Amino acid sequence: MQKQIYLEESAQSEKVEIMDPLTDTRWDRLLESYSAATVFHSSSWAKVLCESYRCRPTYFLVRADDRLLGLLACMEVDSWLTGRRGVALPFTDHSEPLVSDDADKQKLIAALLNRGRARGWKSFVLHGGSNLVDPTVPSLRFYTHCLDLSPACEPLLKGCKDTVRRHVRQAQRNGLTTEIGSSSSLMEDYYLLHCLTRKKHGLPPQPVEFFRSIQTNLLQRGLGFVTIVRKEARPIAGAVFLHQGTQAFYKFGASTEGDLHLRGNNLAMWESICHLKKLGLLTLDFGRTSIANEGLRKYKLGWGTKESVVQYYRFDFRKNQFLEDTDQALGLHNRIFGKMPLPLLVWCGRMLYRHAA
Repeated sequence: MQKQIYLEESAQSEKVEIMDPLTDTRWDRLLESYSAATVFHSSSWAKVLCESYRCRPTYFLVRADDRLLGLLACMEVDSWLTGRRGVALPFTDHSEPLVSDDADKQKLIAALLNRGRARGWKSFVLHGGSNLVDPTVPSLRFYTHCLDLSPACEPLLKGCKDTVRRHVRQAQRNGLTTEIGSSSSLMEDYYLLHCLTRKKHGLPPQPVEFFRSIQTNLLQRGLGFVTIVRKEARPIAGAVFLHQGTQAFYKFGASTEGDLHLRGNNLAMWESICHLKKLGLLTLDFGRTSIANEGLRKYKLGWGTKESVVQYYRFDFRKNQFLEDTDQALGLHNRIFGKMPLPLLVWCGRMLYRHAA
């Protein structure tokens, strides 16, 4: 299904500013105007994307009559393989445009698309944005799951499904230990688990430089942590969490397949939830889930989360319209990647991800 869109030039387009949050310190200060701003809107996350994938920051600030109307974090991705395009934001499950209740939403989207035409973008993708372009047809839909962290730990555990509580207690009885921190050694432990898990799912891992940049630019600045669960000294499960303000995000999780019966994944999640509470976080977002991935959906619902749907939007500049896409999370490529030796799979990740942003 396609819906034709014609957008007129904004009458006040001269009030639109395009910022680089890595050099313009106003961006992070302006984020304070929006309670919905997350760690993914921040200049720290922008630096991770630029260092890891050579993206070009194209962040929009919209004013009218000295009123702040909206902010939108966007990266320009320029690839010889997939072309030049705008993405808000690459490798980010959802990054909603930030608009005031009385904002002129058409002004922001018009400025965005005018920029795309001027730069020769093939397309523009919004990872979230129903508040900006609704009722436009979304390109993709995903589940998201959010956990309210305000109750005490014991009530939180009681709010989980029976199987989740049972698996947490089983992991505790299995003599597993948990380490939570922001060190480079913990991130290296996690990355090895990540590579093994991606191979199991038939996907190349993101480059190690991406995780090192997360550790340097976010974790070392108090904007996240790594959780590693060990059987004796051996890492068997791990997770990466990012946070800013009162909102936390479960960004990555991994484990060794032969140790799944020890329930290290459940212990990593539970200990991380308790740690987030100690830090004063109020919500935990479990990230996006493909509509077709019922197993992962049930796992996240098992923690007592509230389910919602995030919508993506893709504008094709050649056709001048928003288009629907197909979720390509599963396919023949999973079987091909799954059969590759791990070193080759890691090499593929280093070669492919900047083109797939």
